[in-house]
Amino acid sequence: MLLLCIFWVLVNAFLVDAVTVRLCEQADNGIAKELRMPVFLHEIANDGYTWNHYAEHIGENGDWRLRHTEFDNAPEGREVHWNSAFAWYLRGLGEIYRSSTGDSLRNSIFRMSIWANPILLVLALGIFTTLSARRFGPLCGAVIAIGMVSVPTFYEGFLPAYPDHHGLIAFAILGTIFGIAWAGAGWVQAESGDDFVLPRSLRQARHGMIFSALCGAAGLWISAVSATIVLISIGVGALAAAACFGRTLRRLGVVFDVGLWRLWALWGAGGSMFFYLLEYFPSNLGFRLEVNHPFYALAWLGGGWLVALLTGWLCGRDDSTCRFPWRAMLWPLASCMVLPIVALVGGPGVYAPLDPFMAAIHRNIREFLPLGLVVKLSGSTWLATLGWFPVLVLVAAVTLFIKRVGAGTKAALVFLPIPILMITGLQLYQVRWGMLAGPLYIALAGIVIPQFWRILPRALWCRILAVPALLVFGYQFVGPSFKANIGSAWAQYRNPQSLSFGQGIALLHRQMARTILDSAGGKPVVLLSSPNSSCILAGLGGFRAIGTLYWENVAGLKAGAEGLNTQNDAEALAFMQKHGVTHVSLMNWENFIEPYFNILHPNPAVGVSVQNSFGKAALADKRIPAWVRPLIFPANSLSQNLQQSILLLQVAPEQSLNEARFHLARFIRYVEGHPEQSESMFKEILASEPSSSLVMIELTNIYLEQRRYDEAVDQLLNALPDANADTRASLAGQVVAELSKVGQWPLLAKVLRRTAEFPDTSSQTLHNVAWVIATLPTPEARDPLFALACCDRLDRMTHDVAMLALTRAASQAALGNFPVALQLAQEVASGVVPSTDERRRQATEMAASFQAQKAWITSR
Repeated sequence: MLLLCIFWVLVNAFLVDAVTVRLCEQADNGIAKELRMPVFLHEIANDGYTWNHYAEHIGENGDWRLRHTEFDNAPEGREVHWNSAFAWYLRGLGEIYRSSTGDSLRNSIFRMSIWANPILLVLALGIFTTLSARRFGPLCGAVIAIGMVSVPTFYEGFLPAYPDHHGLIAFAILGTIFGIAWAGAGWVQAESGDDFVLPRSLRQARHGMIFSALCGAAGLWISAVSATIVLISIGVGALAAAACFGRTLRRLGVVFDVGLWRLWALWGAGGSMFFYLLEYFPSNLGFRLEVNHPFYALAWLGGGWLVALLTGWLCGRDDSTCRFPWRAMLWPLASCMVLPIVALVGGPGVYAPLDPFMAAIHRNIREFLPLGLVVKLSGSTWLATLGWFPVLVLVAAVTLFIKRVGAGTKAALVFLPIPILMITGLQLYQVRWGMLAGPLYIALAGIVIPQFWRILPRALWCRILAVPALLVFGYQFVGPSFKANIGSAWAQYRNPQSLSFGQGIALLHRQMARTILDSAGGKPVVLLSSPNSSCILAGLGGFRAIGTLYWENVAGLKAGAEGLNTQNDAEALAFMQKHGVTHVSLMNWENFIEPYFNILHPNPAVGVSVQNSFGKAALADKRIPAWVRPLIFPANSLSQNLQQSILLLQVAPEQSLNEARFHLARFIRYVEGHPEQSESMFKEILASEPSSSLVMIELTNIYLEQRRYDEAVDQLLNALPDANADTRASLAGQVVAELSKVGQWPLLAKVLRRTAEFPDTSSQTLHNVAWVIATLPTPEARDPLFALACCDRLDRMTHDVAMLALTRAASQAALGNFPVALQLAQEVASGVVPSTDERRRQATEMAASFQAQKAWITSR
């Protein structure tokens, strides 16, 4: 079963990797490999772009821990309190890939981040399946393994292309709760006992408590708040189990050792302190309670002592000498209260979620909404949202009334559902807490299902009937997960045309990041955008951003809200200059403009409205200030299918008014699709700057599109003198190609003559001009004398001798001098003039034409 589950994980990762790479390669068709953006991540992996950025830059300036980043809150940057070990893990995978492929570090990290969490899940499967099988039997190990790949709120944390710490915290929570069950929640039976759950030695129970404590301490290191909630629920569950079965177990001779809970508290507090020092000592001993801190260790120590005291009292209530431990509880209670008191007194300065701005932001984020509202908004059902997993709690409740189940197991089945019920209650309040329930359900299933198997009659027929019933029961849990992960990935793997909304959004952001990078010209980019777009674009492009949805970035969030909702152009420009913003990215998708505005301006004010906000006015109304350049990012099939309007701006306060009008006119033509309006604007610019060759070139392109060829050629010829030789050749080549398609040979010849007249014209351009103008289809358009003049100029330059001879031959034939033309062609065909096989074959064909008294024509 373990190998089957590992196969599940690896197949899912392979399919996601193949689909992701294929979609990116299709999007990158025609783009040089060194210019390609990294692969995109899972649609829920916005934080993954940030993790990959941290992984790319960790170790810079000699700091091997994540303490500061320039990723957002430009220009100051901000503190970081994420887990440094996970960033190093991603960096290590990226370095391995880079060393074997030669790709860039950023691209390598992104590519391997598809596999990062599946690799961790394979390790977790090996650890937990082995431990659970050794402690509770093979069936428990199989159930744990299946649960780790089929429980959505657990497996989600290990999804391919989802490089985040949610999988690690799920791993830690499973270890924390599983270790308590391993230790029998403090009860130890005799070696001859037959209770399924309870350990048969104090040594075995201690191992379980230590394992639980170390996992819990690692959980605090990864996500302090999530781990704390689970630790509190463990304490409540232990008290409930002791209250329900403590005296019964004592009467049965089962020993309750309060020292086990003290051992758990000591190891947990010590582990928490160890991880704190590992992450912060000695130079970053800050005072942030959103993350692991010595106050968490103190609270765990006090909480564990309280559990020991209260469970001991609950189990010994039958003893008249057992009194309620009022005095003994004083210092543990005080230890527990330090953390919340300091958080409340310190306020946002020590615990950022208490900031009113952050609280308002959370009301606009899906994962902070109540579960009922999310179900309603998504059009889903409670069954689809929660699955069949609550049935496990009901099964555990039924088990309590089965006489053949041991009292110790019943105590465990009281203990294990308590954290689930508490987490579910929090999930009803905020949907994000539901992810913590996954490992708790797995631990419960690992006890309930093997226990039911144990109490079945040993008759063969009974076991045979039970197997299909167990399989049907299991399918209700495994089937949906298989369809959602393996099934959907396989379907997309087989259908190259399929694309999910999230993948489409990610591909759009890759295109947007590429456009921004190209416009920056190698200079650093500071981006103003919505929180989620900031993460994706900055992660893909290596930009600096302003506002991202992290508690460490409250200042950046406030700044981003202010920047998108400045009420006039002057305010907006002042903001851009203050924060060094170089680019702005706006789109329909989660742009946060209106939620930001409602937070900043909860009460109506005269002259202040969301319609006047910089972001809203630019995106919706296309009111673009004179100090920005709208980038050319026209709607494509992807943006149209996703119904996304996208506006990319480059901040350029130094540009002149005409420069601003020029870029706006190009935007109106290429993005808005209004060439007539664009032409009018270009003419206005040309009226004030008659020598503007850039405007002439734009008008040339407009006229070509409108088949106004004479005007197009006039504008081009006026623009050519200001261009260098290479640019002239490129511009002329584009126009010549268009004129050739429609047979405008006289105009084409006019362009060629003007292009070749400049003294710095390259030999290649002269070759091309001479050849084409000598071989045009119509006699009135051909100009063999001009072609011969070009050839004379080529004699004084480095040139292709054979091609020059053939060009002279074509020119002489166009003049009617067929004997001269024939001689020149034969010299090349016979090898008198050194040439290639291809040139000799061409010369032979030309000689045959000249013998027939026919000019050589190639431009048709």
